[in-house]
Amino acid sequence: MSDSVNAILLIQQSLTPVFLIVGIGTLLNALTTRLTRVVDRVRWFDSPESENFQHKRKYELKFLAKRMRYANWAINFLCGATIMVCMNIMLIMIEGYFHESLGNYIVVSFVSTLALLSCGLICFFIEVSIATRTLRVNESKSKT
Repeated sequence: MSDSVNAILLIQQSLTPVFLIVGIGTLLNALTTRLTRVVDRVRWFDSPESENFQHKRKYELKFLAKRMRYANWAINFLCGATIMVCMNIMLIMIEGYFHESLGNYIVVSFVSTLALLSCGLICFFIEVSIATRTLRVNESKSKT
């Protein structure tokens, strides 16, 4: 095969993991939005408007702190997974360009990506569970 055909095949192989980066980016967007809402809620408790709700302050701040911690961990894990995908792409490119056998390193970087992605999703799941558990719906108002 010619060098241009090999280059095209190499680029095609390298582009496949990019779709994983897009998916992780979508998750990161959702997580940063959730984290922003938690931070806004904490700031609300520090504002003069919340003086009538100070009895709930300690209770809710405890759960908000947990949510922030898990959201932060999820973001860190997902950023790490994204970096590992980039490393995977670089290894694929180096292997194809220099004709070096880097298969073991590629497998390790991909498995590391999946481990980091799994940890990030677990933290995301915990954060959502905490948010759902602390949400209380007034049943008398919900029955219409």
